[in-house]
Amino acid sequence: MKIVERAMDVLFAFAVQRRALSVDDLEARLGLPRSTLYRFVKALQRQGLLDVDGVPGHYRLGGRILELAHGVDTTLALREAARPVLEDLATQTGETIFLTIVSGGRGVCVDRILSPSAVAFHLEIGRSHPLHAGAATKVLLAYLPDRERERILLRPLEQFTPFTVTDPATLRRQCVEIRRRRFAYTAEEADPGVRAVAAPVFTAASGLAGSLCVAGPAQRFPQVLVPDRARLVIDSALRISRRLGWQPAPDVPARAPRRADARPRALRLSGGRPAHDDGARARPVNGRRPAS
Repeated sequence: MKIVERAMDVLFAFAVQRRALSVDDLEARLGLPRSTLYRFVKALQRQGLLDVDGVPGHYRLGGRILELAHGVDTTLALREAARPVLEDLATQTGETIFLTIVSGGRGVCVDRILSPSAVAFHLEIGRSHPLHAGAATKVLLAYLPDRERERILLRPLEQFTPFTVTDPATLRRQCVEIRRRRFAYTAEEADPGVRAVAAPVFTAASGLAGSLCVAGPAQRFPQVLVPDRARLVIDSALRISRRLGWQPAPDVPARAPRRADARPRALRLSGGRPAHDDGARARPVNGRRPAS
């Protein structure tokens, strides 16, 4: 870890000085041996994080720094656009609402509003979780480019509860259904006693921006509420998308469906109650498992 910290010190030296620096400048500022600094500078140059300046022996921040900055700007813009929508949805449902993005092939929570109830679903900002389990991440999986989704499905998929789906063929079919309905619903896939509904958020610049999710204990999330909560989440996700500059294609409805046939196919076939419906035994969730 010391090597990483020292490399960061070198980069931040350029950020603070805001000018081209030589190895001598870095030695005077950081107090590290010249040989060590030279190795760091060359490694950072190979990665595009530093470039050679016009003055011989001097370096400046490289173009790939902008990639990092763009990632931060995108996440901040998403959080800023989503925050009032998260607050409205939290008021409407009384449940935990959170915003998730894809990073490194996993879902990462970038913002959330926790339910005020004593029995509620809890998670931390910054927590990452796999894409195959839980509504917030499964909707992201469904909207990934085909090749990226296949890479994830071909990895070993962890089983978190008896209801976690780990069969790639089944997950592919679920992704098709999620894209058709424009939301994901899961029951206890990632956390026992937790149900969730999530919808995708889009941006005009790069397509999929993230997902918006409402999650709560099964005792407050009976099957009869799924269609209404799905409509709320879809409409809220569309609000965020519009705030990010996204416009729906001509064949994409501007609002969620108004009929209850937005229910998950499994619910329609079972009369609205799956075999593992155990809403009566919901319990507090400690937030240590992946988000549902």
